[in-house]
Amino acid sequence: KQLKDAVAAGQVYGVLMDGEELVLDEAKGFHSIMVKTGIGTLTSTDPEAVANMVYTVYDRQGDNFKVVSSRFGRLTFCLDKIKALLDLGAVNGVVMQEDKVVCCWELESEQDSKKKGA
Repeated sequence: KQLKDAVAAGQVYGVLMDGEELVLDEAKGFHSIMVKTGIGTLTSTDPEAVANMVYTVYDRQGDNFKVVSSRFGRLTFCLDKIKALLDLGAVNGVVMQEDKVVCCWELESEQDSKKKGA
């Protein structure tokens, strides 16, 4: 209930409400999450995933991306590493647009500016 309320209020990235069900926001680069399936075992929600670790971008400073791993580690990756992880499907919160890596919150601001200009 709390997560659904937060999604409805626009306080959460990565998931959308589809009726009464929460679904991943694939348009903004959220493709899979790791789910705890046993003691010390995480499994991707994407059955075709090749990675056993998923990273989520939460901040960007130029070409450096701050990420949190599915095991709650906080790291900083360069642009090339983010592109490689995108190819593997092992990073959430970023998408490629015209050969440029765009973060999910940057997509939000682009959509907002288009609405204001319309």
